[in-house]
Amino acid sequence: MSAELKAVQAGETVLVMDRDHPVARLVSLENENGIEVREPLQAFSFERLAPLMSGGSLGPLFEDRGRR
Repeated sequence: MSAELKAVQAGETVLVMDRDHPVARLVSLENENGIEVREPLQAFSFERLAPLMSGGSLGPLFEDRGRR
């Protein structure tokens, strides 16, 4: 990340991606007083996902590895 921050300090814009989705843009501040803190547009939340299988995950992993 430090290389990206150095690029931003040099005046470049860095796009931050989450897989194929842009989530942020890093741009250089023109002066030290140029920082603007804004309230989020919506609250962060996530849904807890249900497990894809019951029981532990090691059994199927060892079973798969045993077939190789």
